[in-house]
Amino acid sequence: MKFGAIGYGYIGKFMADIFSETEEFIGFHDPNINGSQPIDNIINKADIIHIASPTPYHLEQAKMVHESGKPCLFKKTFAAKLELLNEMVHFVSPFMTNFDKVIDKLVGKI
Repeated sequence: MKFGAIGYGYIGKFMADIFSETEEFIGFHDPNINGSQPIDNIINKADIIHIASPTPYHLEQAKMVHESGKPCLFKKTFAAKLELLNEMVHFVSPFMTNFDKVIDKLVGKI
């Protein structure tokens, strides 16, 4: 499985290290770090995307990943405001079965 990251600060790097032990890390998008790839490249090339950007960007980025039909993971708060969280849960809830399949696959490799 190919893994990509959106946001590559402390948490993004930490998760990339963990996933790289069992998965192929294809790269990251972070406009503040040299070597960053365009967000579309990460979404197109990865099978699963970890979103570790600042919280105000989560909803927009989660929508982009969701529209691609690929699962995404979050390590921290989904949204900064309750109304944004409600919007995110509304479109993510039917998508959780794909997330469960990814977790099952990853757990099987540990």
